[in-house]
Amino acid sequence: MVESPFTFIKRCKDYYRISTDAPQQYAEIMGIQLLGHALGYKPVNLIQPRAIHHNLYSVFVGKSTLTRKSTSQDLGRDIYPYDRCLPTETSPEELIVELSEYSERIQFLGEFTALLKGITGSGYMTRFVELYNDLHRCPEIYQRTLRKKVGEKSNFLIKNAYLSVNSTVTPEMLQQYLTEELVEGGFLSRWLLVYGEPNPRPRGRLKKDVLDLKETLIQDLDTIIKMQDKNVYFILDDEALDYYNKIADEAYKKYDSILPFVERYMNYVISFADILMVDDAIGTALEKGESIYTFNQLIQLIQLIQLEQLDISSNEYKDINGSKYSNCLNVCKDYVDRAWKIIKPSLDYASTLVEYVELDKPTAKLMEYLRQVGEATHSKAMQYTHLNADQIASAVRTLRQMGYIEIINEEIERKGTGLITKSVYKWVKK
Repeated sequence: MVESPFTFIKRCKDYYRISTDAPQQYAEIMGIQLLGHALGYKPVNLIQPRAIHHNLYSVFVGKSTLTRKSTSQDLGRDIYPYDRCLPTETSPEELIVELSEYSERIQFLGEFTALLKGITGSGYMTRFVELYNDLHRCPEIYQRTLRKKVGEKSNFLIKNAYLSVNSTVTPEMLQQYLTEELVEGGFLSRWLLVYGEPNPRPRGRLKKDVLDLKETLIQDLDTIIKMQDKNVYFILDDEALDYYNKIADEAYKKYDSILPFVERYMNYVISFADILMVDDAIGTALEKGESIYTFNQLIQLIQLIQLEQLDISSNEYKDINGSKYSNCLNVCKDYVDRAWKIIKPSLDYASTLVEYVELDKPTAKLMEYLRQVGEATHSKAMQYTHLNADQIASAVRTLRQMGYIEIINEEIERKGTGLITKSVYKWVKK
């Protein structure tokens, strides 16, 4: 299926491009996330060992201010129905209560750092780890008993849980609060880490076109949400399944140090492939001046396009599709390939990040930190790398011998103690 310029994701990227200088990766992921969430709980991809839904946990990672992470989040929130959005800040108990009342919700969290800081402590926020992990798989039935009653209730039931979450963070703060447990325990691997490089441009006037485009995107999402009336099953065709298994095998070998990420991110490849196909079909309809108001119309359009491309009969199509049901959709290799190209940079970033937080590599941690910040005092280096005195002393000696850093000792006057020496580590490797 040929990608149409009228797709929701393409227009979402245009909306971002004329509104802000944020990285286009943020716009693309936001478009995929909003479209996937609008599809709802019922559509799934039939893949072993369990069907895959189209919800997404995502984090925009980038330098403070310059990458417009919060702006990118706000632009997405502004086009999604407010009554389907969760509050920005909730407690674990409030999240359960909200979802028990309406289970298909998207949450635009503030800084991811606040969540990481809370769940790595010993307070009530640690319960978010289990809760977000459980809800990520979209359980049909999810029951929780709260310690404190809400009104007259303490037992809450969530049916067809369908939660998507978006948050933002800087690389420095992400590194500061990550622990081995968060990485190896599977919490972080459920979040697609979307790294963006700053691309600043002079501030210009906002064109009126952006307001029209915003309204169009709002209407598109509203139309898709109203289509949620039946079960729809996506199936990778033979070529797509073979290709998926091939890239999955390669990913497990290449990224063997981050296997929890590989497992979850490869599920996102399947989910994204489905979403991209739906997006292209909707764009094709709009390009022809047609409208789609039901899943039946969408299914018929996708099947018609595929029949034309394959130049085969409807019976042959059903055989290829692997099902006699009319609500099954064939996903071809092209969409798996496009989805993989979107996901792969996040795996690369996760690989770099996990190497940084591995506790048995103090030299690598200090090297990466100083390479990013340029220079830091001894106390700051210890604070941000979580290395103890012996580890940082060893790492400093190694990096100095390698010619990567130089040490600047400064004498400063401190009340009560007189002159003290403050060590500053400066990154000098070109």
